[in-house]
Amino acid sequence: MYAQLENLSKIQAKRKFSWECYHEQLKPLAAKGYFDLPFYPPYATNNAHIYYIVCKTPEDRQGVIAALRKEEIYSVFHYLSLHKSEFYKGQHHGAELVNSDHFSECLIRLPMYYDLSEKDVMSVVKVIKKYFNGSAQ
Repeated sequence: MYAQLENLSKIQAKRKFSWECYHEQLKPLAAKGYFDLPFYPPYATNNAHIYYIVCKTPEDRQGVIAALRKEEIYSVFHYLSLHKSEFYKGQHHGAELVNSDHFSECLIRLPMYYDLSEKDVMSVVKVIKKYFNGSAQ
């Protein structure tokens, strides 16, 4: 951990570069309404910990994950609505939590790590573009 702290600025700069690369490349598809991009308010800072997209439907999420996997690119989803977790199941007796469920069902985390190259990011973007451009036809 100390070695990472010594190189924090370099590590953060590299991660932010990858984050911005994803963001700029995926903006045109988001503008067409295929998915939503990460947003952080002006008063916050971006630590580039993860990069995600939020598809409009669970089917699109699964389609994107499958298209990426076919190219040996592994993306994940890991958010589970708390009210649907084993721990909490049966304890929630309130209204449906549609926003929580939407993110749980539609969010994809794209590869994001220190050694991620611009070429790697562009490979991920290419698959996503191909998926949505193909599904729009």
